[in-house]
Amino acid sequence: MPVSLTRGSEPHRRGRPYLAEGEAAKAILEKFAELSKLFGAEMTVDAETGRAFVKLA
Repeated sequence: MPVSLTRGSEPHRRGRPYLAEGEAAKAILEKFAELSKLFGAEMTVDAETGRAFVKLA
């Protein structure tokens, strides 16, 4: 589940995590998949449902 942090909000809300959506979620999952390759894992994301699948080596 990709999450991001709020920015530019009121100080008491800044840095709170929230569920990422759209392009932000896609970028997070793509980066996670890229980094996972270093450990021999293959990650694919179903674009329709947003589900991520990890195949371990």
